[in-house]
Amino acid sequence: MDTIERDTRTGFDLARTGPGTLMGRFMRRFWIPVHRAEDLPQGHAKPIHIMERASPFPPYPAPVTEGLIETQTQLVPCNWLQCFENSMDEVHVAFVHRIGGSHSGIYDLPEIGAEETDWGMLRTGTRDGQVRISLHYMPNCTRVIVPPMAGLEGAGGWRELYLAFTPIDDETNRWFITNLVGVSGAAKETYLEKRDQYRRKQATMGPAEELAREVMAGRVRFAEIEHPDRVRVQDIAVQAGQGAIADRSNERLGRSDAAIILWRKILERELRAMDQGRKLKQWKPAPADVVPTLGF
Repeated sequence: MDTIERDTRTGFDLARTGPGTLMGRFMRRFWIPVHRAEDLPQGHAKPIHIMERASPFPPYPAPVTEGLIETQTQLVPCNWLQCFENSMDEVHVAFVHRIGGSHSGIYDLPEIGAEETDWGMLRTGTRDGQVRISLHYMPNCTRVIVPPMAGLEGAGGWRELYLAFTPIDDETNRWFITNLVGVSGAAKETYLEKRDQYRRKQATMGPAEELAREVMAGRVRFAEIEHPDRVRVQDIAVQAGQGAIADRSNERLGRSDAAIILWRKILERELRAMDQGRKLKQWKPAPADVVPTLGF
């Protein structure tokens, strides 16, 4: 019998994914990204510390529009769940990202809606009658429209983002980031020039994680951040700043947390079924025609 750690708020520990845990067993039922192909030299083996791999290839549909595909990874010193849940919290944009103006257009507080689907969850944020749609694919991927990094401001416009949060261990996770930048032709060449400048500045200023640690230590204020990955610095600071594994025992979720509440209920239902030896939901690949929208 597995040893089951239970959370005082959900009834089950949703954060820990090690071998033998319920959440670990659940996560291993799905395809999980573990590495970027471009970082794997041909003919060489690459040792990877991750969960324990084999499941069907990704159930994520490809973007429906043309553009430039970019991939990145980011190591974050905290549990995967607090990062994933932050991606469901559209309201945090008004508080965390207002400094720097990166998310101008969605600072007004929205009415949050969420519904379970065959593939995960569809989340809405409604402002003045306009609906912004974001998608969350089971078990750990968010698909959403986001602005460019500070170092790319004005280049390529808002882009479609796939963001998967892969647990390395219970206190570390790696983001696998895929962007679709909607540029082609001459606009693509202009964008690539701007991206080269961004990458040079990025290399000069060092990893976003290091600056986020300075913020968490109180040595740098949000208003002083000039890093080309400012949004990423902000997100890492507020997510990892909760501790390696957030203490949810005194949590009080409200109306703006509707998506997080629903997601936890779904996970708790699935883990309870697994715990009791009952059949779990058969999650399906997401349809190609359900896409995220900008909403303003």
